[in-house]
Amino acid sequence: MSSTDKPVTDEPVAEEAPVLTRAADDGRQRHFPCATCGSQLIVAPGATVLRCPACGAEEAIPLSPEAIREQALEEWQPPAPVLGLGDTAHVPLVCAGCGAAVDGLPAIAAQPCPYCGGHLQRKELPDSIRPEAVVPFLLDRKGAETAIKEWIRKRWFAPSDLNHLVHLEGFRDVYLPFFTFDSHTVSHYSGQAGHHYYMTVGSGKNRRQQRRTRWTSRSGVHEYFIDDELVPAAAISSGDRSWRTSSAKAYVPAQLAGTTALRAERDPQEGWREAKSAIEARLYGICCGKIGGDVQRSVQVVTAHRGIAWKLILLPRWEGGYRYRQRRFVLTVNGQNGAVQGDRPWSRWKVTGAVLFVLALLAVVAFVVIQARS
Repeated sequence: MSSTDKPVTDEPVAEEAPVLTRAADDGRQRHFPCATCGSQLIVAPGATVLRCPACGAEEAIPLSPEAIREQALEEWQPPAPVLGLGDTAHVPLVCAGCGAAVDGLPAIAAQPCPYCGGHLQRKELPDSIRPEAVVPFLLDRKGAETAIKEWIRKRWFAPSDLNHLVHLEGFRDVYLPFFTFDSHTVSHYSGQAGHHYYMTVGSGKNRRQQRRTRWTSRSGVHEYFIDDELVPAAAISSGDRSWRTSSAKAYVPAQLAGTTALRAERDPQEGWREAKSAIEARLYGICCGKIGGDVQRSVQVVTAHRGIAWKLILLPRWEGGYRYRQRRFVLTVNGQNGAVQGDRPWSRWKVTGAVLFVLALLAVVAFVVIQARS
């Protein structure tokens, strides 16, 4: 915490004994042919079987006999010991517009890029790190479209006809690669807590309340276990990231049948630097709260990380856009919980009306105050 207010008078700094606190443990497209008719099998959100859309045949998704592994960061050396995504039916594709790299069947090269609508081109790319886990889709296309309509309905300043004129385009399911990091952190903190109080000073017309601050030095050690800190493993567009990684399953290629997955383009060491910065910024705020007071000063937090572990996980999202009066807006829908984020048009009439209403309300309040004083 901080404050721009400066105390008029500071008392001598009092010292307090250090304290120890411990927190509670807190794509690509693959081809699986139908054994009956040869069509491509697909997996529906939340399903445990592959289903043929042509003949209706079903096939159980093979489960991985291995548990999800998290690897020690200090032991990772490029290249990763296991590369790729575990099957050979895909080809690497790169968007000529935004540069997004995906793996998919050759047929999807005729489809637009799921991010910018650009042209996908085949290109040889280096192998990427093999995922250890995947969070399955729980939301199908109909559910995602319903979530979008509900999101649009709640936009107060959107045009009234938006819900009726929206036409989704380039809307598809995609798995996004993220690193997760675990770390047992130990933060040594010190600083001064300032507690404000007020005293009456002066006399007569100069009598007034003066704020003063009593400062107390505090220090301590805070232990905190970081579990599954998420960091993008590729250039990923903004959107809701409130996935529950606790529901992840060990990765097998069949779980991604009929979907697209973005390739991992970063290594764990690069991802850890971003995760470490985010973790330590959060721990700084926690330690400021431990120091307490109305304001703090001279705060120092030194954090050590132990037992750093990582894994690559694929997370579900619906991505695409919609057109409204010839303008294109981008939308994303969390494939697990249905949370929507994206762009929207604004109604000039509604915004103008709201501004005029606020100005009229302020005018009425000012009039009442003036009348009361007179």
